[in-house]
Amino acid sequence: MRDFFRGPALGRPAKLWPTGRRNRKLPGLILAVLLLVPLAWFLLHDDGEPAPLADDPVTPVVVAPSSPSPAPSPSRVPPSPSPSPTPRPTTSRPAPSPSVTKLKQAKLAPGRTVKCARVILAIDQSNSMSGYTAARDNALQQLVEWGSRNLGKRDQIAVVDFAGEAGVRLPPTGVRALSRIGPAVSLAGGSEYRPILDVVGTFPPTSCKSALVLLSDGDLEHLPADASESGTVFRTAGVKFQRLLVPDRSIRVPAAWSTAFPNGKPVFVNGLDPDETALIIGETIAKIVNTTITYR
Repeated sequence: MRDFFRGPALGRPAKLWPTGRRNRKLPGLILAVLLLVPLAWFLLHDDGEPAPLADDPVTPVVVAPSSPSPAPSPSRVPPSPSPSPTPRPTTSRPAPSPSVTKLKQAKLAPGRTVKCARVILAIDQSNSMSGYTAARDNALQQLVEWGSRNLGKRDQIAVVDFAGEAGVRLPPTGVRALSRIGPAVSLAGGSEYRPILDVVGTFPPTSCKSALVLLSDGDLEHLPADASESGTVFRTAGVKFQRLLVPDRSIRVPAAWSTAFPNGKPVFVNGLDPDETALIIGETIAKIVNTTITYR
């Protein structure tokens, strides 16, 4: 049996191990344990991110809340444009205010240079114009009421109906003496132009400006052959102004009209609308006396 911790013998160092030999593995094992303990502690307490240094402050990161995307609006299919009608030539005239619907809302602007006028309204009573009778009669009555307030005491209105022949519905009458226009003259046949001027030539002479306003489609027989002949016809009848009011924009005025009256471009109007018809007649009278229409 061996002794532990035997004292030195023969000058040898004491043996510290039970085996009597040095155990060279134990110091390495102890060293490994000493190294593994802190490493295990570090791994158990590490949160995956390095700790910031004290002199390197962490800049806070602000995440802005995302705004909700707007809901997509339902797609709209624009309406297909309706085909526009073929434009037709019209004479220029003052455009009424959008709120103006009746002639009584209009008045002659001051400063007219024509002191007196005789306005002769020639109404086409042929079969092709029969659908516009009621609207025209209403427009004529509006003209009577408007003329008594806006025209001068020397101004006159006359009404001539025509078809195959012409007849006088209203002889030249001062507007201040007018209260109504009577019923149309019963006529037969097609539309003749010359009988109109024949009747106008029977009116009493006047020093006022005579103007002829036709409410017709312009499809008339026996028109003057050209501008020279029409000038002669006008001088004979004493007419110094003429205008054609066509009651439907779809009506095609025959070329014979522009040949006879190169400067007499037609004016188109909705002949089924008495208010529009009366407005256009009022604007025509304003042109006859050389002024304009104002709207209130």
